[in-house]
Amino acid sequence: MSIDIYSFYNNKGGVGKTTLCFNAATLYAETHPDTQVLVIDMCPQANISQFLLGGGRVGYRTNQRIQSSATRKNIVGFMDWLLKGNSSFRRLTNPFRISVARYNQNISQNLYLIAGDSFLESLSLALNYAVINPANIKAWSEYMTAIRRLCECEFDVEKYTNMVVFIDCNPSFSIYTQMALVSSDKIVIPMMADFSSLEGIKSLFMLLYGQYPSAALQQYADGIITFKSQVEQFKLKLPSIYEFAFNNYTIKDGVATAYDSIRDELTV
Repeated sequence: MSIDIYSFYNNKGGVGKTTLCFNAATLYAETHPDTQVLVIDMCPQANISQFLLGGGRVGYRTNQRIQSSATRKNIVGFMDWLLKGNSSFRRLTNPFRISVARYNQNISQNLYLIAGDSFLESLSLALNYAVINPANIKAWSEYMTAIRRLCECEFDVEKYTNMVVFIDCNPSFSIYTQMALVSSDKIVIPMMADFSSLEGIKSLFMLLYGQYPSAALQQYADGIITFKSQVEQFKLKLPSIYEFAFNNYTIKDGVATAYDSIRDELTV
């Protein structure tokens, strides 16, 4: 029994992150019918949920119905449940996943979704307060590992022997993005052939891994609480970078010259 968790993330928006995550998850589910594939939509725009649930107006309306249901079986339902005193959970009272094939017959039966919700961003303030709870010194660690434990609880071990999770992250380094990344094994970083994408990746290395471009900035960071210092304090594990996915690859010409330039600077 194994669970592999991949986050699709770039600190810059508009790089094809959601599209790549959608294509990777659906293709993987189709080619690995004996594996449970779970997509977690951690972006308030909920685009990947809309794609999976039928696309266009159909997908949008279906996801709106899920959001407005009493059970709220989606990511906000899970976050709300966490905030009600369940941050140390080891089992779920009810699953938050849905079978995508129930709503979209073009999707493989083994693909499941914890749908996105536009209210996720509105929960950020409550989550920020929750992780600094002075009555629970383990709160930060519990919240940062909650998505991994959610995946473990959503694993249908009676039906599948393996599980692969694809998380579509929001570009902002908000608390729910941090929760997704710490719970992941690997990160896929889509990028475009422009220097804005390069700056986004530099920002990712600073925010996530504490890698700063200058000694002065490193010295400043050493004197404050950072995400990296919190990870080290609680002895948590950061995900490794699985791949930089360069967008706009052409079959005829391969990687564009602009990408070669960005890639060369990235590896310096």
